Amino acid sequence: FQLERKALCQPQTRAVIAVSHLVRRNLADFYGRTAGVEVVYHGTDVDRFHPANRKRFRAAVRAAVGVSDDTFLALYVGDLKK
Repeated sequence: FQLERKALCQPQTRAVIAVSHLVRRNLADFYGRTAGVEVVYHGTDVDRFHPANRKRFRAAVRAAVGVSDDTFLALYVGDLKK
């Protein structure tokens, strides 16, 4: 937490982005950071990542990463601590 405190609490840090109002409250509760905190929600380009695009991009992406068409593939994006 020392590195986080140093990054979030020093006067040179003029702005902080929180991904939710809960994170914004946590910044206030744990670090006393209330000024210069903006909430910006995660976003997804719903046109680009629409399921209809699967047929269009599947083969090219699998070829680019070297995964055959019959190989099961899973992707996890997140924090393993949660």
